[in-house]
Amino acid sequence: MIVIFLIELLFSQSFQIKAPILYQMGAAYTPSIIDGQWWRLISAGFLHGSPIHLIGNLVVFVWLGELIEGMLGRLAMLVLFLNSIVAGNLLSLWIDPWQTLSVGASGGIFGFFATFIVFWLLARQPDQWREQAKSMGALFVLMIVLSLMTPSVSVSGHVGGFIGGLLLTAGVMWRRPLQGTFRIKITGILLSWLITLSVYSAIVFLSLQRWGG
Repeated sequence: MIVIFLIELLFSQSFQIKAPILYQMGAAYTPSIIDGQWWRLISAGFLHGSPIHLIGNLVVFVWLGELIEGMLGRLAMLVLFLNSIVAGNLLSLWIDPWQTLSVGASGGIFGFFATFIVFWLLARQPDQWREQAKSMGALFVLMIVLSLMTPSVSVSGHVGGFIGGLLLTAGVMWRRPLQGTFRIKITGILLSWLITLSVYSAIVFLSLQRWGG
């Protein structure tokens, strides 16, 4: 994300990245996505509009990402992050206005919040995760309130990322030792993927119906 932001700065020649630059580099933009540029659902998550935007997301990504990586493994952590970016941009695609241009890794971060709640729900000893789950739930609510107070922020993108984390966390608990810590089996992993893909397919369908794609 840092390297990509440096490229943004190079093209924009300003710390506030211009909208045309963000669009050209892959920002989520409803008309283009509906027209077939679905890759923007992922690429937008690696773009940021300002240094503060980037630093804020990076700090939380490193903080929570390391905790999740330690529990689930690096691949699972990255899958969760990308999944929640897509989830956030999908919900934004369906709900937000037609000409919304959005960037940022916030959807992935909100997915990480949800992961700790799933840990608590599935834990064989839930008391070990209760305080972390409460903290992440409170942080989610606080961030949503702040988002509602900031006109340029996509609340639906944040909520979508959180939902994505709720849906797929169980789906990436494929490491065998986790079965001793969490109530998870192969059927639960597969069911998580099935539900996630079904929800995403439904949102794509509804978005196409809404926007006439």
